[in-house]
Amino acid sequence: MDYKDSRIWKRTLGAPEKWDGANGQCNKLATAYHKFWLRSEAASQRIAATLPGLTKHDSAHFHALWHRADQLLPDDICLNPAEAFTFGGAVLLHDIGHIALAYENGLDGVRETDEFKDALALAELNLSNEDEPVSKSQADALDRASLFEAMRALHPVQAVTMATNGLYAEDGERIPLLEDSELVESLGDLVGRIAESHHWPGSEITSRLEESGAPGSMPTDWTIRAGLLAFLLRCADAIQIDQSRADTFSMKLHAPTGLSKLHWEAQRKLAQPTPDPKQKHALKFNSTSPFDIENAAAWWIAYDLIGTADTELRAARLLMEEAGMAPLALHFVSNAGDPEKLAEHIKVTGWKPIRADVKVTSTERMIELFGGAQLYGNDPLVPLRELLQNASDAVRARRALEKDETYKGRIDLSLKSIEGQRETYQFTLRDNGLGMGRYVLAGAFLEFGKSFWTSRDAQREYPGLLAKKLTQTGRYGIGVFSVFMISNDVTVISRRFDHKGAAHKLRFEPEAGLRPILLDADHADFGTASTVVHLRIDQETYDTWHTMYNHIKNKTIQLTLEQRIAMLCPNLDCDVYVDGVLVHSADWFNSNGPDWIRQLGPWADAEYNALGLQLIDLAAERLEVLEHNGVPVGRAAITTAKFQLGQRSTGGLVVSSHLGNQSEKFIGVLPVLPAGPDRHRHTPVLKPEVLAAWASSQAHLIASEEKNHGRRYYAGQCVSEFGGSVRPLACLMGDDWQATATVASRLVEGEEISVPLSVSNGVDYLSNPSHQITASSFMSFSIGDKIKLAESVLFAPPYGFHHSTYLALDGGTSSIVGALREESKALGFELIISKETRTIATYTGKSSTLENLEEGMLLKGLCAIFKAQKSN
Repeated sequence: MDYKDSRIWKRTLGAPEKWDGANGQCNKLATAYHKFWLRSEAASQRIAATLPGLTKHDSAHFHALWHRADQLLPDDICLNPAEAFTFGGAVLLHDIGHIALAYENGLDGVRETDEFKDALALAELNLSNEDEPVSKSQADALDRASLFEAMRALHPVQAVTMATNGLYAEDGERIPLLEDSELVESLGDLVGRIAESHHWPGSEITSRLEESGAPGSMPTDWTIRAGLLAFLLRCADAIQIDQSRADTFSMKLHAPTGLSKLHWEAQRKLAQPTPDPKQKHALKFNSTSPFDIENAAAWWIAYDLIGTADTELRAARLLMEEAGMAPLALHFVSNAGDPEKLAEHIKVTGWKPIRADVKVTSTERMIELFGGAQLYGNDPLVPLRELLQNASDAVRARRALEKDETYKGRIDLSLKSIEGQRETYQFTLRDNGLGMGRYVLAGAFLEFGKSFWTSRDAQREYPGLLAKKLTQTGRYGIGVFSVFMISNDVTVISRRFDHKGAAHKLRFEPEAGLRPILLDADHADFGTASTVVHLRIDQETYDTWHTMYNHIKNKTIQLTLEQRIAMLCPNLDCDVYVDGVLVHSADWFNSNGPDWIRQLGPWADAEYNALGLQLIDLAAERLEVLEHNGVPVGRAAITTAKFQLGQRSTGGLVVSSHLGNQSEKFIGVLPVLPAGPDRHRHTPVLKPEVLAAWASSQAHLIASEEKNHGRRYYAGQCVSEFGGSVRPLACLMGDDWQATATVASRLVEGEEISVPLSVSNGVDYLSNPSHQITASSFMSFSIGDKIKLAESVLFAPPYGFHHSTYLALDGGTSSIVGALREESKALGFELIISKETRTIATYTGKSSTLENLEEGMLLKGLCAIFKAQKSN
């Protein structure tokens, strides 16, 4: 099958006797095209070596496209030689961008592009553990995969450059593909743009490619219908999916794997398409042999390829008719989209394909089940948090791409009663972030379960964005649907921050089952914002946003919206305003410590006594800023008493808006990553060694300022929680508190000290003697009340919360025993530990037959026996 055998060639460039006048332009074009073909053919042979996974993109593909175009071009539409040359040139150039010589500096040049960097960033996101170093084999695989994706994205764009400037030789010299400089000047750019257009959105063809007059040296009537040629190339390429691109010999030669192998298997079994004799304007595909059960996946690839061909044909017809152009001869593919009918001519054996697409018949029901209360719980604060999250992600993304150094992202919120509508309010959120174009707003934004920030949509819409490797909070593509928990009157208005393209408005219609409609928007909708969200909320939601129930104090706390928003975004990296008032600063890590702490819990002044407020202020002085990759992400201090002022945040927004979920182990905010869309489970952002170093630093600061041993003991438990060294704080109780340094001194002087133990899951823990009463007793005792400790007995009181590491007998530096071991070592002694049952205390209460206790009874239990031995 040769291009010169095609009907289009024979009627145009192959028929100089029909077209040529005195200057022989048709023959000149045919000669120039032959040379163009030979050079392009030689270049195309490098595609397989550069990207071995691709099906054939060589001269056989070029030949076939001329014949597919024959099928598509109606009999009553005749091309002239200039159009045939332009079409044929686009055929040659549309895929050659897959070779290294198409790029300055070859593959290294490709690696410098945003497309490669985006593809590499996306590939790295899919690694199982991003914290582990990438192995050499992984790095090589990522590089190959990213080159493949980058060149797939770049190859159409390179067509214009190759048409006018050719390829790059190994030494950097330019090698023209089209030798005739006059044709390069008159037709090169148009040939390149038509070649590039096969990857444009189809709707852009008629607006970006207009009919062109004949080049000056050619007959006047040789006008070039660029739009027609673009649709012809686009559709010919879509339907050219038969075995000429994936023969058995080439498949064995290239040995493709994974998805590439399935594409080869699919096309290897497809015959050339033919017009369907039973349906006018229809194209029909057949298989040369059946797909057995082992090739079922390949059959579905063939189904998808045929579906794409059908989509292109249908779109081309509509767009061409819309533009006043005569459509192509073929308008659709028979049985595309119907797997059972398609299997009648794309044969299968041993199995049957059935239509089993996931369908959503009720948008409202889907949102109710997966995007609202069933996922997040019945919490009207979730939508507020999710909207702040989306806005801050957009600001962060624009900041990465913005060339204007004065740009400062911000989020503006307002909440106003609606005049004439009782107990109804209009909530509006504006951000001046990235913004969304039409295809994102009506596409990825609405795709349930798909995060724009980790998708190819982001790669296409904003090249270079993924390569920035931003830490975006939105990861699951679900949060936006949470707004329907509180409102069924939702409008989203957006435009790209660079104002490329028009602004659009997305409205969800309650009467239409919350199905969205897309409208044009105007400047009045925006001001300086990129995205605006309007929600209509009821009184119940309004009240929830303005109150908080304190379960411990058993009362409701009133909040202003400003306080609520400040609580939700304590470490967000952009400014947030409520009705023009700054409620959160992007410079949060430098703000006044006590003021910032009170934003986390505006109830603190009312809830805590003078001592409690003093301790909070002391903790605020100890706040340390924690960084991740050089960026402030947390700010916290270990607590010395129970305060509900510790939050965990994702991307600057609190994980939970419930008071009861705040931590009592620290004051401030520590960053985490959600392990699921509901955020109920999470993992720390900061590495264990970073948290341990912070906690150890806090231990020293507390030891220098806090003299109360009870609070030091409690703080030690909190330090232990984060893996820090508790040595500066660790202490035990006897008749009074004793620091481990004091205990070590007693041991060095030859004293043996007993500490009661409890056993849990086979592990020994330091314990309180009240847990060591005889087995028949179920009473709890207080030291100095009904128990008198035996001599040389110390214990670990159940002060605050129990923490196994802190109290473990064989614990390390995060345990009391580890601290005691270090203190002994500092004195030149080794800590020796044994276990035996000993007398712990004497019962001093009244005798009780019921509890089997008698006054003066010795109480015994398992103890750790600590001794000190001189180190060698």
